[in-house]
Amino acid sequence: MSVRTRALLTLVALLLAPAADAAPRSAGDSAELVRRWLDRGDRFSLVRSRRVSEVVNHRFGETGARLHEIRFERGGFAVTDPEDPTGGVLAFSDSGALDEDPDNPLWTLLARHMER
Repeated sequence: MSVRTRALLTLVALLLAPAADAAPRSAGDSAELVRRWLDRGDRFSLVRSRRVSEVVNHRFGETGARLHEIRFERGGFAVTDPEDPTGGVLAFSDSGALDEDPDNPLWTLLARHMER
């Protein structure tokens, strides 16, 4: 194996190792992730000043996959996947809350995401 190939394989292993060992995010960590995400841009100025009121843990299917719904005091929510080591917000709304209803298109989309 060439030195270049070994170096490339080492780099890939180093990049993947933290993700493989990453523990799921806590509800508090998910809330902080959403706070930082909202602070990054002005396109969400309507909810930037809102405070987190609660974090709801949603479970899916037999695997028990989870999503965190971060609810805001004056309505609205964001959804994160605590198992995803890269973080990020999967869904966002400036009003309402996430309804666990199969007729809710957002719920169906998130459920499909969690089945993968």
